[in-house]
Amino acid sequence: SHVAARQDSLPEPAARNFNTGGNKVHGEVTQVRENISLLDMQVEVDEALVDHAPNPAQLMNNEIAMHAEGAAQKLAYWFIYGDVTEPRVPQGFARRRSALGANGSRATNCAGLGGTGSDLTSVYFVEWSPTGMYLIYPKGAPTMGITSERKGLQRVTDSSNAPYYAYCHQLKIELGMCEVDPRAIQRIANIESSGATNNFVDSDKVRELVYGMNRLPRFGSAPGTYLYVNRTTKSQLDIY
Repeated sequence: SHVAARQDSLPEPAARNFNTGGNKVHGEVTQVRENISLLDMQVEVDEALVDHAPNPAQLMNNEIAMHAEGAAQKLAYWFIYGDVTEPRVPQGFARRRSALGANGSRATNCAGLGGTGSDLTSVYFVEWSPTGMYLIYPKGAPTMGITSERKGLQRVTDSSNAPYYAYCHQLKIELGMCEVDPRAIQRIANIESSGATNNFVDSDKVRELVYGMNRLPRFGSAPGTYLYVNRTTKSQLDIY
C-alpha cells in the first residue's frame, strides 16, 4: 500500500503592521492509504509446441503479448470498477465517485445526465499529476513495478498434477493509483448509450463536459488531463 497526505485546508495568512508579529497559521491534512495491486502471471508453453514451431521466439512472444493484453484489460477494469473491499484491488473511478449531488447537481464531483434503464454508462475526467491523481508502485522498484523475465525450460504440472516440461516466462505488474485532490476526478454519470436523449447526441448535454472540465484543479489545461469514455460515447462525441 501507499500512504499520502491529502490537503484539507490552506493556511490563511494575515497582513501585519510594522513592529508586530505575523499570525501563526497552518493547513490541515488527512492521511490517505491506497492499495497497490500485484498481477503475477506465469506463461507456460509446452516444450514440444515450442520446439516444433517454425519460429519458436515468435511463438513465445505471441504468448507473452496475449498475457500482457489480458493484464492490461484487467487493470483497466479495476481502474474504473475496482472495489477495495476485494483484497489488494485499487479503488476505481466509479467507486470514488459513486454518489450524485442533490438533484443530480455537480457538488460531489459527480453530475448526472438523467438517463435511466439498463444501458447507462459514465465518462470520467482525470487530471494525472503529483498534486491531483497519480499512479503508484512499490518504493525502489527499478522498472516502476513492471517486470518481464524469461525463466527458461522448467518442469511444470497440468490441472491434474501431471508433470511436463514447458518454456516459462513471468510477467509481473505492481500498480495502483493515489488521489490527493478530490477535484482531480470528475464523473458524468447516467448517460444513455442508445437513443437521442440523456447522452451526447443531445448537444445541450455536451455542456456538462465543459462544467466537468472546469471543476478540475487546473480547468482541464494540465498536460496530464484525459477524458475516459466507452466506444459508443466516443462515437457520439466524434460526430458532435
